[in-house]
Amino acid sequence: MNPARISPPEPNPYLLLASLFFTVMFFGLLWEWFSVSVLADEQNIRSYQFGAEVMMSEGGSNYATSNSYAADALQQALATYLPLAAAFCLVTFRDIRSWYAVVFITLAVVVSANYFTNP
Repeated sequence: MNPARISPPEPNPYLLLASLFFTVMFFGLLWEWFSVSVLADEQNIRSYQFGAEVMMSEGGSNYATSNSYAADALQQALATYLPLAAAFCLVTFRDIRSWYAVVFITLAVVVSANYFTNP
């Protein structure tokens, strides 16, 4: 007697798009850290105008030095977008319906935290 094979459901295209978005955001912030901290190209670093009054008023203390900017980019990439990308990928490819609420609540908390801490 062969057990009935159940094929996995098709991934939700909206969740697939969200997974792609958060993955791109993760690698974008990781690239910012890599280009400013590891590569440390002087021309690239000068283009950011770290320490300038305009940059400090817009971006806050993150733009004080190139090191603080790179550290903030790495922190945001690892603490914010990597878990969200992983959660969306998990939900998309495993189709675990109970995770939908967890992922969207996490997304709401992260977006609101980023909005209120970086107005």
